[in-house]
Amino acid sequence: MSEVNVVYQMYNTLSKQDKMRFMQMLGMPTKMTEIIDSTTMEEFLDKYRFHDGVFCPHCGLVDCKKNGKTKTGHQRFVCKGCGKTFTYATRTIFHGAKLDLETYMKYVHCMMHGMTVRASAYECKISKNAAFFLRHKILDALQEMQAKVKLDGIVEADETFFRISFKGNHSNSERFSMPREPHLRGERAKKRGVSLEQVCVPCAVNRDGKSIAKIANLGRPSVAALSSVLGGRIAPDAVLCTDKLNSYVGFAEQEEINLLQLKSNRRTNGTLGIQHINGYHSQLKSFMVRFHGVATKYLNNYLVWHNLRNYAEGDFHLKESNWEKHNAVAIYDDSKWTYMDRPPIPLPLVA
Repeated sequence: MSEVNVVYQMYNTLSKQDKMRFMQMLGMPTKMTEIIDSTTMEEFLDKYRFHDGVFCPHCGLVDCKKNGKTKTGHQRFVCKGCGKTFTYATRTIFHGAKLDLETYMKYVHCMMHGMTVRASAYECKISKNAAFFLRHKILDALQEMQAKVKLDGIVEADETFFRISFKGNHSNSERFSMPREPHLRGERAKKRGVSLEQVCVPCAVNRDGKSIAKIANLGRPSVAALSSVLGGRIAPDAVLCTDKLNSYVGFAEQEEINLLQLKSNRRTNGTLGIQHINGYHSQLKSFMVRFHGVATKYLNNYLVWHNLRNYAEGDFHLKESNWEKHNAVAIYDDSKWTYMDRPPIPLPLVA
């Protein structure tokens, strides 16, 4: 065991590229050890965003030409159609960013290992605030990847609940007022069981490891609340396994999918059951513990983080590469100032 620990500690000192090469030497499949070998942000974006040629991020036209460079030395282009200028980073999370590619990739690596803001900031040698905003820019962009997830085969669904948290809103004292008396961190809810003090998060997983989770409503979910998260995202020929909540009956009828509901004292019915979704909830709660309470307005981002980190295909190296490539092409127009104006409870509906 001591030799294993030595090898593991030495492995952790390797760079990302050397770790991937080491895994290839051990015979790992190529798709598990993809290497992004770009050295600059422009080279990275040119390779993954404009791999088929430069196009205008404003109107999509491919008829563009170079138009000098910015004051910071970045290549600028002009669209012959709409006349707007842009750079490689326009309308991405990298627009206006001062971080180099190496720091960004190191930060994604920290996120893949579930590190806190302060730990990630220390590792990447950036400020705590910069680390916080970079985290949520990355997760905002990954929402698009999560939105494309569809579940088929045997799908298990159940809801979990998180207490409403107004953390992060108090600096907006002119635009925000507490709707209740402040709670001490970790204080129990005033009402027992499920109540309007809690946000409902319907979750679903299938046997391939794909998962969906998002805030739906306050209190117990209605058919409309379930549809806001799972509607159109479960294949018609899938088998949906749930507990005895009545809302799933109406949801299954609305979506025209097969439904199997288990009695409250059972977790399986032969090969079908809800043990996988129960395991998902356990892992989700364990993931959240390290953050000592997540503000409700950011909860959807942490759900995406958990899903794409713990349930997406491949090992951590492949997932990192997929995150990095996706964020190179994902359209992103927000700035860090927009985080301050997010609604304290970002509900698509309240039912």
